[in-house]
Amino acid sequence: MIRPQNIQNLVDIGSIQPADVSADHQRQFVADAKDYLADAGAQSASNRGRFTLSYEGLHCLAMAVLNFYGCRAGNTAGHRTIALQVFADSVGISWPALEQMHKARNKTTYNDPHPPVSKMQADTALQLLRQALPATEKLIGLSAPAASVSAAAEGIKAKLGAPDSGKPPPAKSESDPGPQD
Repeated sequence: MIRPQNIQNLVDIGSIQPADVSADHQRQFVADAKDYLADAGAQSASNRGRFTLSYEGLHCLAMAVLNFYGCRAGNTAGHRTIALQVFADSVGISWPALEQMHKARNKTTYNDPHPPVSKMQADTALQLLRQALPATEKLIGLSAPAASVSAAAEGIKAKLGAPDSGKPPPAKSESDPGPQD
């Protein structure tokens, strides 16, 4: 794997470690991020819950991107910060916004008592996760091309017995009781 020079430089100085590339790991990190996104979007979640779930989802995406480049977070102080910086740069999301989120996460995780998480912090975290997910999928090649989506849709239609015409099935008349179970 040929890495971008900035990432190779981080490997060379030991800030991030080389790792085996694994499409399975990348898919799992992205799937985990999607689960975090679904949970963070729940209306019943607290601000702290939405914030924490969004942050963890972003961290999963960062791990997917690092793996894509054949790397993993190092064991040095600030390893999450470095991983998140590489991630933000790679998928084109705002590093200052992600950095603020990371600092807030550290304050809400390591301070005693934990400071409150505002609605704005939770909303911003969720927005960043929503923005980063498709960008990550595109970078690592997990986004389905339109032709694949169309073919999958046709396969589903066939399984459901829908007509191939692209038109919806005709409405049932009151005299047609439909299939009998």
